[in-house]
Amino acid sequence: MKKTFLMTLLLAAAICTSAAEKIQLPVIWQSKSAKDQVKEFAMLETKDRVYFAFRIPALQKYDGKTTLTVSVYFDTDKNIATGREKLGCDFQVNVHLHRNNLVAMTWAGKKNTTLRFGKGDYTIERKGDVLAVSFNRAKLPGVEFKKLFAVRMMPYQFNYSIDSSKNFGKISL
Repeated sequence: MKKTFLMTLLLAAAICTSAAEKIQLPVIWQSKSAKDQVKEFAMLETKDRVYFAFRIPALQKYDGKTTLTVSVYFDTDKNIATGREKLGCDFQVNVHLHRNNLVAMTWAGKKNTTLRFGKGDYTIERKGDVLAVSFNRAKLPGVEFKKLFAVRMMPYQFNYSIDSSKNFGKISL
């Protein structure tokens, strides 16, 4: 009896936990060009985490073996005078899909600082054509996204202007 009750309790906790982890990210940028590899960008900031999601149609064909890195540069304050010299990006993330890990750094002029993460400080998830990344908010010191910011998603050589108050739908994780 006790064993059955304990198993039921554990199963109920697992179901509640997985349901609670389901999250909806507002899409705040959509591609206007058929040539763009990234079709949508979604973002959500909470007190504890920062979530990013990228809709990349070619991701469905990715075999997981080929070297593939998605690099994203954030000009979090849309001020070219702050962040990386000549680009203005304050925060950079390189997601290495073939290794299922990432490297993130902050920039000030020519100097970058690599951020250190422990187990659970970030997540990487691939679901169909969506690449989702989340960070423990406490592990992003000094990274603060303003209402207006810019994103440069490689291999492009220009910034996409983002207005985080816009909403083009949702990406479910």
